Amino acid sequence: MVQGQTELCGELAEIVRIQDEENWARDFLDPSTAILSVLWPLFHSSGEPMTVGQLAKFVDTLLRSRGGTQEYSAGEIGTLLTTMSISRRRRNSGVYLTLDPDSNRQVHRLAAARGIGKAVSDCAYCQEAGIEPGPGAALEGNEDS
Repeated sequence: MVQGQTELCGELAEIVRIQDEENWARDFLDPSTAILSVLWPLFHSSGEPMTVGQLAKFVDTLLRSRGGTQEYSAGEIGTLLTTMSISRRRRNSGVYLTLDPDSNRQVHRLAAARGIGKAVSDCAYCQEAGIEPGPGAALEGNEDS
């Protein structure tokens, strides 16, 4: 054992912990992370399609609840969606997110990479992306028993 190795390991662990906290804080207010947090339940429900304008409002609300001050327009959110490879389609009443398999798969990949969301039972995309179930997930199937 090298003299001072224990102290060095402790210092390195503290540096890594600080970097992890800084990364978490940065992602906490990142609009792309907020987009995924809003889209996660949408892609697991059979709800109505969402317009990019509605998504922008939800993202702004989520970021404000986290202490953010910047607001994003539908155009800015649309640009981020393009960067994230999440498709949308223009209709007469606005620009809507495309809830197709490709977008669903992409949302799951991005969510897995950022640690957003917990696996939803019977969701093939969650399984494909390797998303871990949340605590108590094994009990969820037994709630109706």
